[in-house]
Amino acid sequence: MIAFTIKKGGKVVYKNFDSGVCSQEGCPIGKTEKVFCSKFNEERRRGIVTKKDYELYLCTNEAIDSSKTFHNKAETIMEFAPHILQIKDNISHESKIVLDRLTHNLKKYSAHCIQASENILDPFANTSGTKGQIDSIRKNINNSFDKTCQSFLKIIKNNKLIQAELSVYDRLSKKELNNNIDKSHHSIHKLIRSTLSAFWDSFMENNVKIELSECRKEIFVDYETFTVALVHIIDNCTKYVCPHNTLKISFTDVSRTQLKITFNMLSLKIYEHEEAKIFAQGYSGDLSKELELNGSGTGMHIVKTFIEMNNGVISLKVNRDKTMKYNGIDYQENTFEIVIPTE
Repeated sequence: MIAFTIKKGGKVVYKNFDSGVCSQEGCPIGKTEKVFCSKFNEERRRGIVTKKDYELYLCTNEAIDSSKTFHNKAETIMEFAPHILQIKDNISHESKIVLDRLTHNLKKYSAHCIQASENILDPFANTSGTKGQIDSIRKNINNSFDKTCQSFLKIIKNNKLIQAELSVYDRLSKKELNNNIDKSHHSIHKLIRSTLSAFWDSFMENNVKIELSECRKEIFVDYETFTVALVHIIDNCTKYVCPHNTLKISFTDVSRTQLKITFNMLSLKIYEHEEAKIFAQGYSGDLSKELELNGSGTGMHIVKTFIEMNNGVISLKVNRDKTMKYNGIDYQENTFEIVIPTE
């Protein structure tokens, strides 16, 4: 085994062993020495080599009688040190982007939950104990029943979005995306109705009608990942669908073992140069950015990733012959199709 530590400016860049496995205490700088390693019960050669801002500690059981071989190995490792540092920086940067996105969205959804709950509870009732709060909630419900129901829908919707964000982070932070996939049969109609229920208020605010076809089919999917995909699709529908129009969700048998789910609507225009990028990570359409409706650009990429984890396929069909303007904004007929296994 070769054990080594690379440092730059005194800070560890890379280390391929645990502290209890090897120690560089008392190791000479600029030269090598033979030592007996009680951990591996063998003789080894070790030393510290420096080059510009880098320092390498190397301990090996290979060719222990040859300091020349040792220095050749050290030189090879040192050549890769800047590349290792660059890879580490890239991974750290990518991880920070994912974490920043997660915290930003969680704060946003949490704030929406708090705002909705404050519509139900009089903040001044907090000083009167639990009974006072219960009396205040009861009074607000009786006086503003519709407003209270809308607040509950907002809380449910944002809790679903929080759950989706955590699921995405958990899945994408794992080395193997397919870890813990637990597929079973689920009613597609129930899955979509359950997801839609949390977004009714958003559709109602824009006077968008939902036409959900009947379907008695069951699909064979992992509940968590597939519902996260549905949450992102429907959340996007609420943001991009044209007001005073209809979202149509229908089902078609593709084969004995596959079902096609279709989301059809008039939504923000997608330009030709954008079509191939819709499912790309980090991409947001021109109009969505212009109208400041875009998020981090990961929504549809997550949808595609999670659909494919369930052996499904998602595609976009654009009808450029069916367009309209609403409040000066361009809309067109866009259709998202998901083909998913039924067994």
